[in-house]
Amino acid sequence: MIKILLGISLFLSCVLWAAQGGEINKAEDDPRVTYEVLKESPRCKAKLKGGYQGHMDFIGRYQDTDEIFLNSTDYMKKVLNIDDENDMVNPVNFPMDMDFLLEGLRIGLTGQCNHEHRRIWVPKELVNGGRKVFSEEYIPRGRDLVFEVQMWNVVPNYMIGMPNMFKVYDTDKDGYLTKKEIGEYLVETDQYPSGPLITKLVNEFISKDDKDGDKRVSFEEFTGPKFDTDGSRHDEL
Repeated sequence: MIKILLGISLFLSCVLWAAQGGEINKAEDDPRVTYEVLKESPRCKAKLKGGYQGHMDFIGRYQDTDEIFLNSTDYMKKVLNIDDENDMVNPVNFPMDMDFLLEGLRIGLTGQCNHEHRRIWVPKELVNGGRKVFSEEYIPRGRDLVFEVQMWNVVPNYMIGMPNMFKVYDTDKDGYLTKKEIGEYLVETDQYPSGPLITKLVNEFISKDDKDGDKRVSFEEFTGPKFDTDGSRHDEL
């Protein structure tokens, strides 16, 4: 019941603020993305930025039709595979790093405080990138979008502290992971004995992340930890 009331509250507040309007701000990282603070944080203890993740509820709409194409509940159903309302988590967590969010949405969320309510306009040219529920499978490209985001909390993204495994695996530094590189890593680190098991594990590793079918894994395709401890990308690729 609490989860339902939170969702209703977010929806109603969006409707009320849509009628009132407010000051439109340009995003610091890219002025093509604009946002409106619908409700300021009563106590801004942390702002969303690289190396952090946001705990939020959201609604996504097409700007031209106002049709809702995505919300927090959709995310839980499509990505977390949760159908039972009693099992749904509220709010959902999104990292600012790791290429998870749409580029324009990430830009619009930057600087949002905990407990701040924000509306973000994302132009179609920045509706790109994103994984899982923000991929092209769920969000068609080529349309202007608007997001209503209630930020509940901002905390460090602890995945950032993990080793940059893409850099570890990519021994020839060509920007791709191959079966040979993964197999050599498993053998050299004595995790598994060489033989059929290594072959099976390597094949599973490549097939899981190889989205374009070229039998290797690029930086963008890799879903494991791939950021250095300061949150930066493996940019020397």
